[in-house]
Amino acid sequence: MSEVENLLQNAVSQNILQLQQATDELDRKLRQTDFLDLLHAYAISDADSSLRLSAIIVVKNNLIGFWRNIKSLQLSDNARFNIRKRSIEFFDVNDDKISSLNSIILSKIARIDYPRYWSTLIEDILARLDVDLALQDATHLTRLRRATYTLHLIVKEISAIRIANKAFPGLYATLFNYMLNLYQLAFTNLNRNLDWIHIAIYSHKTLSRLCLHNFNRSSDEELANSASFTQLTISHLPHVLEYKSNSDITILFKLVNSFTKHLKLLQSTNQRKFSSIPNVELIIPLLFSQITSSPYTPSPPKYIIHILLILKLTLADWTPNNVNKDNPNAVISDEYAVQIVHFLIANYIPLTSQDLERWDSAPEDWVYEDDLDQWEIDPRPCAENLIVGTLIKRREAVGAHICTMLQEASSLEATSTNLIMKESVYRIVGKCAEYLYDQIGFEEWLDKSLIPEVQISGSDQRILRRRIAVVLGRFSGESLSPEAFTKIYTILLHCLRPTEVANDVAVQVTAAITLSGVVDTWEFNPTLFEPFLNDIMPELIRILSACEMVEVKLRVLKSVTCIIDQVGDKAIHYGPRLLELVPGLWDDSEGDWHFRGGILSMLSRLVAALQEGSNRALGIVVPLIKSALDPSQGKPFIDVDGIELWQTTLKHTPGLDESLVSLLPLALETFKNDLDLANDVAPVIESYIYLSPELVLSQFSPALFSAINETLDYAQDRLRDQIIDILNLVTIAGSPSSWANALNDTGLFRDLFVKLIENKESPVYLSKFILFFSRICIVDTEMFVQLVRMSAASLNVPEEVALGYLLDRWWDKWDNLVDNYERKLSASGLARLVASGHQTVLERLPGEISNVFVDVLAEIKERRMESEEGGNPVVNITPNPMLNEVGDEGTAEKTRKLAIYSNDPLSSFTLPQFISHSLAHAQQTFSGGPDAFNERYFMQADQAVTTQLVKYMNETL
Repeated sequence: MSEVENLLQNAVSQNILQLQQATDELDRKLRQTDFLDLLHAYAISDADSSLRLSAIIVVKNNLIGFWRNIKSLQLSDNARFNIRKRSIEFFDVNDDKISSLNSIILSKIARIDYPRYWSTLIEDILARLDVDLALQDATHLTRLRRATYTLHLIVKEISAIRIANKAFPGLYATLFNYMLNLYQLAFTNLNRNLDWIHIAIYSHKTLSRLCLHNFNRSSDEELANSASFTQLTISHLPHVLEYKSNSDITILFKLVNSFTKHLKLLQSTNQRKFSSIPNVELIIPLLFSQITSSPYTPSPPKYIIHILLILKLTLADWTPNNVNKDNPNAVISDEYAVQIVHFLIANYIPLTSQDLERWDSAPEDWVYEDDLDQWEIDPRPCAENLIVGTLIKRREAVGAHICTMLQEASSLEATSTNLIMKESVYRIVGKCAEYLYDQIGFEEWLDKSLIPEVQISGSDQRILRRRIAVVLGRFSGESLSPEAFTKIYTILLHCLRPTEVANDVAVQVTAAITLSGVVDTWEFNPTLFEPFLNDIMPELIRILSACEMVEVKLRVLKSVTCIIDQVGDKAIHYGPRLLELVPGLWDDSEGDWHFRGGILSMLSRLVAALQEGSNRALGIVVPLIKSALDPSQGKPFIDVDGIELWQTTLKHTPGLDESLVSLLPLALETFKNDLDLANDVAPVIESYIYLSPELVLSQFSPALFSAINETLDYAQDRLRDQIIDILNLVTIAGSPSSWANALNDTGLFRDLFVKLIENKESPVYLSKFILFFSRICIVDTEMFVQLVRMSAASLNVPEEVALGYLLDRWWDKWDNLVDNYERKLSASGLARLVASGHQTVLERLPGEISNVFVDVLAEIKERRMESEEGGNPVVNITPNPMLNEVGDEGTAEKTRKLAIYSNDPLSSFTLPQFISHSLAHAQQTFSGGPDAFNERYFMQADQAVTTQLVKYMNETL
């Protein structure tokens, strides 16, 4: 023990060097076998209490990591046995802190060991307890309190196991009745001393967890136990509340919290079963009395929040038309529900003096905090949610009462007290806007009350003016007339102006934030908003510059973004000023990735609004894109926002600026190395090719094909489709001289060829390789044959064999092509190979290739006949399907896409003519001439196929 003691003394030394040495030594010792057992034994010894406390803390922080591994070298079987046995002996140590820490250790061990490795755990603990002696002896009472706390922690740990929890049934069977008897004994002895209150708290919490676990799937016996315990809780609650009110024992708050938390959790777990408990309805008046007798405070005891949440579910569920047949008394009348709602609006919703002080001292902070829906800890939003939930289920009664309160509030004189009350009612009306719209008659209220009220001057009017701004935002999502929207814009502009006395910082910021909700609606009409744009945007930019709190800046920025998004090029005038702001906003928000993401989002909308004038923003946009994708800066947080800005910039730029070219290697690197972002970056790469095919492909095709090659093996379906789209775009947009060599040098063609020959991928995926190869054949057949030849050489396979394998797959995948365009593309590629006169290809002409030609020509004939019968014009040209996906209206990229896909080589010819010309070319270039060609490849073929081919050729030409 002396070694352990010396080590612990040094570990708490004030000497830095000695402390560091002891820490290193302790770390080394912890990896030695059974050292944790020694520390645990030291913690229960008679040594200095501070050193024992240090020892138990070290054990708590390190033991469980080793305990989970049954083969851990740091814990022998004997050490595990000693620690288990010793853990129960800590109930008698002379230090509560040490005992409490050991209880935590024991509960963690129980989660791992019970019941498999320590089946008698609960019995071992209970065997050390004697309830009768605890009534007479302080030592036994302390032991009982600590054991009850430990059992509470054990049940908490084991009940947290959600999957295959085999430990809980045995725990329940062993513990429920014991803890129920102990709780009842503790309750009868609450006024004896604090230990009994602690025992009541821990035993009640234990019973609550035992009841709540699997409450939805409880057996009849367990359900009866839960109901009995809940009834006991309900019957005890008035006595505990009375004891608490007549006593200054603060620990009683924890007991009340345990009671109300149990009721809240049981109700939220299964409202129907909760309602079925006999006499449960008696709890509602009692709980409401606690609300009415407790003055509002922003930080109330936990049980007040519990009560509000219980009332919320109860008022919404216990309606007269939803009677629980198992307990018909579990009903709350509409009159009582209205009484509760009225009380909350009058007492829990109004602003307090603390609110107004906070408003004055930190207006931005107060605006942000007031809008947080922290219903778990703040009684005001909790009460708001209660009122909304009650209104939804009791629309007629509660809605009518709120409307009455609104009428009464609207007629109040403008005194300070009345303004607070009016603000409270307006707050609830705004919160319930979507449910009260028809009952209130918003546009009439707007004309008769809101417009006159917002025109009243005076510093006190800020309270109501700010709330009116919020209310307008709530109702703007409903179906309003154009005149109403014009009035809303006028009011919000009025609230934005700093020259008004009532427009303090909080009012201006609130109006600025509200604009995002007002503008971002289905009914938004840019024409209605345009007259206000030149006044509103400067005010928003001013407020954005002046705000100090990042969270508020972000919400104002959102309004700016929404307006730009909705009005489009009408916001161009404000582009320069916003661009001036961005560097400062970016630098000031270092580390706040949420706000920086908002900046990037706003820039995306601004670039879209600037359209071809967006090049003036490149000096700001390009560095921010780099920063957003820099692993040492924003990449983990705002990379997608950066890519969105990048894509938008490329779509709208009129040409490929040098600064944009400098970003392309970053796109290729991200595509190759970041699987999560590859799908997002692929469209960026496509946009570069649309911008300047020759420049991009001549400089970057090696890097592009290398990135694609490294991505192919792990790409999922969506990314694979994007890769195929890029490859097809390359062959359509760029000349072969800009990409052919790179296709071979990077090994991409060879690897695609190998994947096709191996035939291990999905048929649909491999058929897309065939289509890509067909495109190459169409643009340069000789180059395609050369690529096959070089791939065969690198694979040590004869060219004829390699090409034969390829033709096998071409035929195999023919039936996987169902789209007319794809079938034309595949057949055209084969036709070009036939025209090349390659011996291996011509050998397949009488069989598979002729069958392909017959299939596709027959389909053409059938479509022509259908068109003629329907009186529709015959369409001979097959346009590229990508012409249907050319992008957003108004973008420069749409024009570029139209130009590229309109010049698709496949759209420049009809397939019958193409096949005819290819066959004629093969005949003319054959060494023996056309007759020898026909003799060799057609006379020996299946004459039925040959006859069909000739027939369809004649009928479709």
